[in-house]
Amino acid sequence: MRTTLSFIERHHPNISRQANGPLRSGECSRYAHMRLLKAQIKGFIWLFALCALLLPAASVYADTIWSDNFDDGDLTGWVTFGTATASTNAVNAGTHGAEINGSAWMERVVSTVGYTGIDVTYDRKTNGMDTGENLYVEWFDGSDWNTLETTQDPNWISQNYTCAANADNNTNFKIRFLTDANEVTEYAYLDTIEITGTDTFPPTPNPATFASVPNAISETAISMTATIGSDALSEPVEYQFINTTISDHDRTWLADPNYTDTGLDPNTTYTYTVQMRDSLGNLGTVSGEYSATTLAVVPDVVGLVQATAEANIVAAGLTVGTVTTANSTTVAIGDVISQNPTDGLAVEPGSTVDI
Repeated sequence: MRTTLSFIERHHPNISRQANGPLRSGECSRYAHMRLLKAQIKGFIWLFALCALLLPAASVYADTIWSDNFDDGDLTGWVTFGTATASTNAVNAGTHGAEINGSAWMERVVSTVGYTGIDVTYDRKTNGMDTGENLYVEWFDGSDWNTLETTQDPNWISQNYTCAANADNNTNFKIRFLTDANEVTEYAYLDTIEITGTDTFPPTPNPATFASVPNAISETAISMTATIGSDALSEPVEYQFINTTISDHDRTWLADPNYTDTGLDPNTTYTYTVQMRDSLGNLGTVSGEYSATTLAVVPDVVGLVQATAEANIVAAGLTVGTVTTANSTTVAIGDVISQNPTDGLAVEPGSTVDI
């Protein structure tokens, strides 16, 4: 710990910063061939290395969390002490920069909630600093100030630093620029400050849930609805429904939270889960499992002997209801004359069929 000013407490870096005898003719031919082969291999290696440098890492996206180029001509949103102003003198790009004179500072809260890998980028230069006087660039983790850079470099330099992990997902993150010079003619210029990070957080709710659990709507279809997902950083949210009972009945990633699984077997139980992801591919946790049973189809039992009719009713997932006897001049004794409900209707499993 080091005290550079009576009005500020400093905490030092908690951060990682940012070359033999002559050959016969046959041997010469083989030698030349080997040299050509080696040259080709080197060429492929260089090409591969170049591609690796040019292609970005999969699923890694740096988003701008906040930035300020001061071209609005003021320090709106900044907390300042001493002489800190937006100035046309402090320009590296655009029309304005920030100028800090003498012993002064400017700081700003920038919430990093939803982001990891927090980077701080800025342009800076100083002028007239005496020995021991510096521009200090720091970030706050909610408990301590951490130094990014201590400098009195008189040249415009663009700097970039990656903060430690305690800067991630932090509502209390701050950035501060401080000078400890003893004259107002000794100053620091700042321009184009940017805080970036990577969204690695999945949508909420996490785990995913069902707003409407799986429910049979026919003998061959089950319908369900996921709870609408939220991801303010990386929308739209997409949903995947998995039928864990049989294959080839999953619903792949779509922004629609509704799914109806069709082509199912009657009177059969199926189990489902749902999962969400954001536009960057950040996957949430799979929901709990929920099951539903398709409707049963009433079989045609008219004209069958009673025992067979009752067996068919049970086999369809239904229950034999009231059995009534009656005389008939056209139906053989012991055969079913009529049924209720009629055949072909889709009903809840376990429903009764009267004969």
